[in-house]
Amino acid sequence: MKKRLGSLSLPPQDLGLALLIVVLWGSNNVVLKYITDAVPPLFAGGVRFALQALCLLPFLRCTREELPKLLLLGALTGPLYFFLIYTGFAAAGQVSDVIVFFFMWVPLATLLAIPLIGERPTAVGWLGLALSMLGIAVLGASPNILASPLGVTLVGIGALLWALATVLARKLGGVRAVPLQAWSAVLAAPPMLLASHALEPGALAAASGWWAPLIALSLYSALCAGTGGNGLMFVLVRRHPVDKVTPYLLLTLPYTVATGVIFLGDTLTPRMIAGMLITLAGLVAVTLQGQFRRKPPAAPTNA
Repeated sequence: MKKRLGSLSLPPQDLGLALLIVVLWGSNNVVLKYITDAVPPLFAGGVRFALQALCLLPFLRCTREELPKLLLLGALTGPLYFFLIYTGFAAAGQVSDVIVFFFMWVPLATLLAIPLIGERPTAVGWLGLALSMLGIAVLGASPNILASPLGVTLVGIGALLWALATVLARKLGGVRAVPLQAWSAVLAAPPMLLASHALEPGALAAASGWWAPLIALSLYSALCAGTGGNGLMFVLVRRHPVDKVTPYLLLTLPYTVATGVIFLGDTLTPRMIAGMLITLAGLVAVTLQGQFRRKPPAAPTNA
C-alpha cells in the first residue's frame, strides 16, 4: 500500500505547477461569475474569445491531418460549450451553486469512454461514479438550486460536452493543446457576438464605462487561465500519467468554492457542503481508478 500511495506523489516542482493550475482555474471560475454578473453572458464570451483569437492567430497553422480534428473539437469546446457555460454562470445565483456540476465531466467522461473507446471502470471507478451521483443528488435538493435550476442545467450540459470532447480527443489523438484553443476561439467569437447582437440588445450599453475591467479580466481568462493553465496541464500529463495528475487538479473545486465565499459573498448551507464533499470523494475515486488497474505483464525483451 505504501508503494501504491507513494506513486501518487509528484516531484516538488511539478506539484507547484499543479497547484498553480488550481489557482489559475479556480480564480477564473470566480472571474467568470463576476463578469457575467456585470455584462450579458454572450457578449462577455464573444469579447473573451475575440481577444483570445487575436492573441493566438499564429497557432492556427496546422496540418491537413490535424484540421478535421481541430474543427470538430474546436466546435465542441468553443461555441457550443462556452455558450452553455457563460449563460449557465450568468443564470446561477452564485458560483458555488454550479461549480460542482461542471466537475461532473470527470465521471461523465468515464461513462462515455465505455462505448467510445472501450475503457471500462474498475470497481473503484464504479464506486466513484456512484458517490458522484449521490453528491449531485444531495446538492440538487438545495433550496438555492431548486429555486433556480436553469444555471446548473446549462452547466451540467456543458460538462457533458466537455466530457465528450475529452474522450474524442483521446480517441482521435494527435491534437495539440494551444492550436486547439486557437481554433476554439476563432470558432466561438463570431457566433457568440452575433447571438449577443440578436438576443442581448443592451449589451453595449451594459459594457459602457466597464470596458477596462472587461478587457483585463477577459485577457486573464483567455491567456492566464485558458492558454496558461491548460498549457501547464499539458506539460504535466506529458511527464506523468493522467491519473497521477488529476487528483491534484480536483482541488480546483474547493478552491473555487472558497474564493466564491471570500470575494463574491457566496453562502454555503450544510447540505451544500455535504453534497460537495460526497461529490469530491467520488471524483477522487474516479480519477484514482487507474492506480488499481491490474498492470499487464512486462513484454519479453531480446537481451
